[in-house]
Formats: sequence, structure tokens, C-alpha cells
Amino acid sequence: MNLKSLTIICMFLAATVFIPAAVFAGGSAGEEEPCWPRWRGPNGDGVSTETDWDPGALARGPKLLWENRSMCNDVGTCVRVDRHLYGSNGFSAMLHLRCIDFYTGEMMWEQEMHRGGTVAVAAAGETLLVLEDDGNLHTVEATPEAYREISSCQLPSATGKHKWWTPPVLYRGRIYCRNYLGDLVCIDVSGER
Repeated sequence: MNLKSLTIICMFLAATVFIPAAVFAGGSAGEEEPCWPRWRGPNGDGVSTETDWDPGALARGPKLLWENRSMCNDVGTCVRVDRHLYGSNGFSAMLHLRCIDFYTGEMMWEQEMHRGGTVAVAAAGETLLVLEDDGNLHTVEATPEAYREISSCQLPSATGKHKWWTPPVLYRGRIYCRNYLGDLVCIDVSGER
């Protein structure tokens, strides 16, 4: 994907925009485990759909399954695709996008992004939408094998400012990205001309 193939269809203050959470379906039919594919969970409401757990378990002392300090998300959160977590580590120093095994905590890979910033991650099926705060938007395969970039572009900004901190959203062939000033950019990735 290159900038020529991207159609900028809207740019305005995002403070007045509301995209209903119901349109962002997580996971797929027949899935055995609930997924947490984006910030605010499977239904976009911050509520876990899990029912098979013991709320009183903490009173007996937590049972630590694993600990890993290599996923220090600054602005966004990590996302889970299948049995792996994808998110960022670092701020102001070198920033890395990382993949961690959800069940063991083992780091599968890391990819250096850029210095002095943050990254927001969202999942769209088996693809990650990775937005660096300088406006670089990447599509990346959600695989534990290695970092595999599919495409990338630099987002335009009417203000000339950057700091794209909000996780990108894919809906009906369009990716929505918002910066900290409220500029909302919508790009067409539907493949239609």
C-alpha cells in the first residue's frame, strides 16, 4: 500500500466523533477461548466475557504463572491474537514492538521501531495495525515466528503536529487514526477504486 492508493475521506476533530463499540466484533465463530483483540476487550466495553474463574482466588494468595518485564506499554495496551500478546516496550529511549507467548511469558521476537515515542497496536484478524506516534502506520502479520511487515505509510496531518497515540481502528475497509489534537484521519484500505 502506498500513499497514492490511500483515499483521505475525512479529517476533523475527533472529540465530536463516536464510533459505536458494537461494530467492532472480536474473534471468530467457533472460537474456543475468548479473545481480547483490542483496547477495551472483545465487545469494546472494557468487560471480559469470561465466566469460568474464581473471584475469591486472590484471598488465598495469587498463583503467579509467569512474569515478564519486557512489555511496558506506555500509552496503549497490548492485544492478544491466538496464544500471543503483541505490544510495545519503551518510551523516550529505543521503542520496540514485541510478541510474547500468552501462556509462558516467553518473548518470541522484538522489532525496533523509532526513538523517543510510543506505539499503539490493534488487531484485525491475523494482522496487526501498528501506529507510531510520529504517524507511521504499519500493517504487520500477527505471527510469533518473526516481525513481518506487510505495508506502511506516513499519515498526513492538517496541523503539522504528530503524536498519534490512539490505537487505530479498522472498520468496513477503512482505518481510522486520531492524533492527540483531535485530528481524525480515515484511509481506505478496501481495495476498491
